[in-house]
This record gives sequence, structure tokens and C-alpha cells, in this order.
Amino acid sequence: MPRKKKFSKVFKKWLKKRLWICLTILFGVAFVLHVLFTHSFTFKKAILKVTEYIGVSNQTYDFAGHRIFEVNDITYVAYDHPLVTAKVLFDPVCESDFCNLDILKEQILTNLSPAISFQEIDISSPEGARLANETDIKAVPSFIFDEEVQLLGNFAFIEDFFVERRPFFLLKTPPGKFIRTPHEEVAHMKGAEEPVIIITEFSSFTCSFCKELNDTIDSLMKSYGSLMQVRFIHFNRGGIDQNLIQAAECSAEQGKFWEMHDKLFDNQAMFIDEDGEFNLEFIAEVALELELNKGKFAKCMNDEERFTSRLQGMQRVSADYSIQAAPSFFINDYFHEGSLDKKGMREIINEMLSEPAEDVRAIEVEAERLEEIE
Repeated sequence: MPRKKKFSKVFKKWLKKRLWICLTILFGVAFVLHVLFTHSFTFKKAILKVTEYIGVSNQTYDFAGHRIFEVNDITYVAYDHPLVTAKVLFDPVCESDFCNLDILKEQILTNLSPAISFQEIDISSPEGARLANETDIKAVPSFIFDEEVQLLGNFAFIEDFFVERRPFFLLKTPPGKFIRTPHEEVAHMKGAEEPVIIITEFSSFTCSFCKELNDTIDSLMKSYGSLMQVRFIHFNRGGIDQNLIQAAECSAEQGKFWEMHDKLFDNQAMFIDEDGEFNLEFIAEVALELELNKGKFAKCMNDEERFTSRLQGMQRVSADYSIQAAPSFFINDYFHEGSLDKKGMREIINEMLSEPAEDVRAIEVEAERLEEIE
């Protein structure tokens, strides 16, 4: 018998006897791969497990513990959590730099995690309106995450960048365009009962720029008083701010908030006495000048917890609208941080009014004439 045929016959005989062994090995390998890819391991972990056996070059870890490896001259980074999706509510007509989604996305991927995908949703769409109501967002763009964001490996380090509103986590970003304005419940108000223009200011009695803004608003009230309402919300900067807020709120209990408000802004140099302490004597003199009930006012000033709930409400509003400094203010839905001169504010108001009524313009002209005389 030829040697080749003899070898073939012997090999077949050997394979037949050991076929069950070969099949067992094949099924075993298939089962292991099945477990790696479909059960308790993520796809990326499965790849890592396989690479441990096939031999991967240049394995290392980044600062966050993510595994970096190279296969066939291609570098991979593996994460131990799924891809996280952020729903992005945006307004396509917003022209603010803070509405540039490309820049914001790049910052998020760089500073938070590259394992984030984005789903853009127009705020004017039905889905956008529904999501805005569910999350009670105040401005766009808004980056809204589900609870899965907590799966990010570095979430413990970036948690402070989010506002938690179960079941959502809202990323803190600068407001590009406000879609809601502060409610009047926590504000002190004066002016028209049915206003066309509402100025909401976040202000501090110790702030010189806040005084400038206050003077400008008072001047504008002469021009647009029949159409304008002013809302004042305390922005507590610490230090003696709390004492001055207390004095203003105690005056409000006796119907004299705006009178005390004006006195404080007009006398900022009097807040500190010769010893460098808060000048309580000055506050008492102002209270006397405003004809406040001395006993009630003194008792109120000594009750440090009296306005805790109200002031906490103001702080929540400031946080909700990302107010970072005083002065900050709204003219209807237009937002500005810092002071703004009368000309600038008038231009904004007139644009909102489109074509001011003749009587309003007449009042404005007369107010300007009076200012020139003064």
C-alpha cells in the first residue's frame, strides 16, 4: 500500500477515536466567548479579557484608571461603564456665545468624560416642551442626564457640576437664553400692577455697582412708570449684608421696605462705624427717621431666624437662575450681569416695546429735560 494512503487511513482512524475530544474543545471555546461577550462583562471588558490571552503590546492606565492598550498599531481606551447620553435642550435662534453647542460639547467631553453622547432636542418641539416642564429648567442650552450619569467612573469628582432633580441630573452651564423669569413670590415689588416691562434685580446694599443700577432704574421709572414693574431680590454677599437685609426686611413688616432700601443705598459709607463694626446706631437713626415702631423694629432686628425661610427662597431662585454676582438683572427675559447705564437699558426696553406709545415717549422726553435741569 502506498505510504500516502496508509498515513491517511491511520489519521482518519486516530481522528475518529478522538472526535469527541475535538468537539468538546470547540464547544468549550465557544461557551467561554459567549460568556465573555453576553453576560456579566461589557463588550470592552470582553475585549480586554481576550487581549490578555492573545498578548497586547504597550498596556497602561491613564490618571482615572482607564486601560489604554494597542492592537495592530491602533490605540484603544476602555471604560468600565456604558456610554452615557445627555439630552440637550437648545434654541436654534439663540445667538449668544453660550448657545454654541459645539464648544459646550467639546468642553464637556474634555472636562467631564469622553464617554458621553448627545441627543439634541429643539425647545420649541413637543418633546422639548415636555422635557422642559419635567425638569423645570430656566434657560437653554440645558444638558439633561438620567441617573445613569452616576455610572461614570469619575462621577464622585464631578458631582458638584450637576443639579440633582430626580430622576434627572442637570449640568450647570452658563445660561444662553432664559425661557422663564423669576417669580414674584420672593421679591419686593413696586410699579405698575399690569406691567409690560418687568425688571428683576438681584442686588446687595453693600455693592457700589448695585447703587448705580438702582439709580438708573429709579430714573427709568420716571419714563416708563405706567408700564414698568421693579422686583428686588437680595443677593447675600456675606459680611454685613445679612444685617442690612435684616433691616430692610424688618422695615418691610411695617410697610417701609422701599424707603429703607433707598436710605441704605444712599448712605453706603455709614454702614461701618469708627471701630470697624457694623453701625447699628445708623440703622436705628434711619428707622426713627422713617417713623418705624421702635420696639417692633428692635425686636425684629434681634430675631436672627425671623426671615430664614424667605431668604432661603431667594437663595434658591438665585441658584436656579445661575446668579453668580451682584448686580444681575432681568428686563423681561433679557439677562445681564453687572451694571448697565441708562442709555443701554433704555435701548433694550424700547426694543421690547417696539414702538413706544406717544404718551410714554412724552413722559420720557420730560424726564430727560428734568434730568438736564438737575
